[in-house]
Amino acid sequence: MWFFIKPALYKNEKIYALPLIVGSIVLFYTGITLAYFLVLPSILHFFINVSPESVVPMTAINSYLSFLLKLFLVFGITYEIQVVTFLLILMGIINTQTLVEKRRLIVVGCFFIAMFITQTGTISLIILAIPMWLLFEIGLLGENDGK
Repeated sequence: MWFFIKPALYKNEKIYALPLIVGSIVLFYTGITLAYFLVLPSILHFFINVSPESVVPMTAINSYLSFLLKLFLVFGITYEIQVVTFLLILMGIINTQTLVEKRRLIVVGCFFIAMFITQTGTISLIILAIPMWLLFEIGLLGENDGK
C-alpha cells in the first residue's frame, strides 16, 4: 500500500506519513494490549462477582467475542489521540496555544468519555482516561519541541 500511496504525496507529506502510520499502528496495538491484560480481567472479575452464587456464569461465544471486539476497538481508537492531536496541529485546524488554554476541559472530557465507554467500574475508567490524557499531553509536548 505504501508504494501505491507514496508517489501521490508531496515531499513534506512523505516526511510525516511513514512515522504517523507506524506510530498509529503501535498506539492502536498498545491500546488493545492494555485492554486485554489490564481491563478485561477486571471486567470479567466484576461480572463474575456481581452474579448471584446460584447462577453459573456462562456466556454465548458470540456475545463474548462481540464484547471483546468492542472493548479492543474502543481502547485501540482512543489510544490514537496523540496522532489526531498532531494531525490537527499540523493541518492548522487548531494550534498548541488553544489546546493548552483548553487543557482543563480536555482532561475532564477524557474522563467523561471514558466514563461512558467503560461503564463497568473505576479501574477500567482510569486505565482508559489517564492514558488518553497523557497521550494528549505528549502530543502537545512533541509539538512544542518541534517549534
